[in-house]
Amino acid sequence: MEIAPRTLIAGATGFIGARLASSLADRDGPVRCLVRDRAKAHSLEAAGLELHVGDITDAESLDGAGRDIEIAYYLVHAMAGGTGFAERERSGALNFARMAKREGIGRIVYLGGLGDESESAHLRSRHETARVLAAEGPPLTYFRAAMVVGAGSESYRTLRYLVGRLPVMIAPSWLRTPTQPIGIDAVVEYLRRGPEVPESAGREV
Repeated sequence: MEIAPRTLIAGATGFIGARLASSLADRDGPVRCLVRDRAKAHSLEAAGLELHVGDITDAESLDGAGRDIEIAYYLVHAMAGGTGFAERERSGALNFARMAKREGIGRIVYLGGLGDESESAHLRSRHETARVLAAEGPPLTYFRAAMVVGAGSESYRTLRYLVGRLPVMIAPSWLRTPTQPIGIDAVVEYLRRGPEVPESAGREV
């Protein structure tokens, strides 16, 4: 008898999502991955993970994604789409949260950004995503992280590229902002184990 997945990951083809999907599948059983393009999720499908093809900006395409799911991870980031990312992120979070509540998902786990929102449209959008998920969906566990370090990390590759080509440069004042980098393995472990802590429901951690 086939066992139904208990975990859904939106953003499973990304840097963090792919590693989380692998970790959950190895330790906790079947995983369902919400992906926009099946062709880009070949490695997930080859590993035996279930795919649900849908787009968070298309509410109807999400129908059934949360069937029999206990925990849903929301790791989608819309900045790569260019301008208007804040509205896409808000719309996507709203559609996902409503689907999760409608289909009986018990918890959403979301990874946002860590830092001063007042000077960053990116961080404001990340936090607004958390507010929408919390207001419209099941109880939310909200993790916040700064630079995630590991092979394939976009922020780390950008920093490495700049340092390698411009060892000395005149920088704007916002580059003086302190940061708290964290390793990818630690992030995956926090995300995987967060739902095991009942007190993390409805909390920013």
